[in-house]
Amino acid sequence: MRSIILFLLSGILIYPTWAGPNNDAIIKNEFIFNLQPNHVHSSSLVELPNGDILTVWFQIMDKGRERTSENVRLMGARLKAGQESWSMPFLMAETPFLPDGNPVLFLNNQKKLFLIWHVLQAEVWHAAILKVRTSTDYLGDGAPNWDWQDNITLKITDDFAKEVKTKLKATTTPELTEIDTQLLAISQNAVLRNIGWMSRLQPIILQHGSNKGRILLPLYNESQRLSLCAISDDDGTTWTPGLPIVGRDAIQPVILEKDNGDIVSYMRDASNRDYRVQTSTSTDAGYSWTPVIPTTIKNPGSSLDAKVLKDGRWAMICNDLENLKRLGIGCCDGRQTLSVYLSNDEGLNWTPTLKLVSDTNKPNKLEMRGRFHYPSLIQTCDGMLHITYTYNIRETPYADGIDNAIKHVIIDPHKIP
Repeated sequence: MRSIILFLLSGILIYPTWAGPNNDAIIKNEFIFNLQPNHVHSSSLVELPNGDILTVWFQIMDKGRERTSENVRLMGARLKAGQESWSMPFLMAETPFLPDGNPVLFLNNQKKLFLIWHVLQAEVWHAAILKVRTSTDYLGDGAPNWDWQDNITLKITDDFAKEVKTKLKATTTPELTEIDTQLLAISQNAVLRNIGWMSRLQPIILQHGSNKGRILLPLYNESQRLSLCAISDDDGTTWTPGLPIVGRDAIQPVILEKDNGDIVSYMRDASNRDYRVQTSTSTDAGYSWTPVIPTTIKNPGSSLDAKVLKDGRWAMICNDLENLKRLGIGCCDGRQTLSVYLSNDEGLNWTPTLKLVSDTNKPNKLEMRGRFHYPSLIQTCDGMLHITYTYNIRETPYADGIDNAIKHVIIDPHKIP
């Protein structure tokens, strides 16, 4: 019976039921640097005012792991405007003896460049420290010249704990579990609730309403398995925390602004429960949020990104396979296909449109060669979509060594049906 189930799942879950990619829409597909044995992950990219594309990722410089190695640094590369090839990688930031992770690049209202990332202490996620550095001198070759660096600290008060308690009872499964009880205890601890906040995806600058110009920085916390937005009304000089986005293991949020000013968040499902992209909405410019609910989009427990496009459509880049490993019936973790979804109605409905990459090997095999995950998405001034993502591949399905790179893809959204 088990073999029959695995065979059926290999045809139903691993192979999506929608059509394959529109290759005409993909106008460039390249490695930023050659495949290498060192682990690289969690890239971010930004278009600079002169048309350059700057990207950043974290890289383990030894054989350690991203949470425990003393030699994890932020590396970057630059694609000069009008050129075809990326520069050689260069150092963007490094904290001695501690791992740096999940960097985010963005420009504020005055076109100051921000790099935000987290540094892990004590080899645990819940001791992460948020860091920021800024530059106004970034249009030359190589890395920006950084003007300033500091930590981002958030004063999270008892209102946070009250919101956790209230919103947990308002979720689709209001019965509290043992994990919920632990979450409530952490939220009531003034020390624990103020540490461990981490970055992953770009902030947005609000375009509508009385809070136009406000910056919302999405953050998440591994120990609390919650998300929130850090809010800046002074162009990134200071940050205050919004209330938590409360669900069960809804993390690594990406945020989008609707035409009416509402903010919609989409999050990774790390719960081993719904296996779907999670969502929540804010009607007060990112301060408070509705209880988290699942969408219909599959999520195997992996990060996603989304953006509001210039033509009004919303685009999402995500892994959309079942995580057979988490279901206990295989070894496919769901990161073997990276797909593009589009919405014409501000996220009410999403349509899969093309695959960026897929490695499902053979229909009756669940051991995969590749993992393609942690996408980052921007739309440049010329209207093109630029995507970077982590690319891991084995020479053969069961090989010990893994080759790694950051992939860069350019898509013409006008050629996506």
